[in-house]
Amino acid sequence: MYARYGLAMYFAQVVEAGIKNALVMAQLTSREHATMDDFDEAWTLNFKVTMGKLVHRFKLFLGGDDSLGEDLRLALDIRNQLAHHFFWDHAVDATTFEGRDRMIAECMAAVDLFQDVEERLSVVVRRYSEAVGTPPAVFVARLDESLDELRSDSARRSPNTCGRCVTSMEAAGDERRRYWKCPKCGSIALA
Repeated sequence: MYARYGLAMYFAQVVEAGIKNALVMAQLTSREHATMDDFDEAWTLNFKVTMGKLVHRFKLFLGGDDSLGEDLRLALDIRNQLAHHFFWDHAVDATTFEGRDRMIAECMAAVDLFQDVEERLSVVVRRYSEAVGTPPAVFVARLDESLDELRSDSARRSPNTCGRCVTSMEAAGDERRRYWKCPKCGSIALA
């Protein structure tokens, strides 16, 4: 049951990251000469925004796809339910096999919703990319190139490098609890 919950939360984050990536792409393609610093700034700003605000901002790019807008709002509500209330609401269910089966079914239904929304988001992003002059083959090549770069950077990165903005994290906390904090984006990780 816990693994299914983790999977549901993972796909909720995939949807959230998809919206953030689309907004960053839209911000950068609207500029004549976007630099890597522009990219970093847009990325950092969008990664500090809550999913609810991201869904609201993304409405402009739906191009009349009202059903995707509705499903994005549903995905937001389901994500918030999972993150803030799931275990409390299922406290009794967690004590029986039947209850845990209900919890698993709820998590898998959330996974299905999040995967469907992510696939539809990808279509919107690709359409937008084509509209601003990026052919599909170039779009795919750029994605592959970015993934290769991420893998290469990850292999060379020290353990205290921020996974979000690739900045060296600083040690924080005290003797009781040590952790790493990114000075650029605010991300934290336990030591």
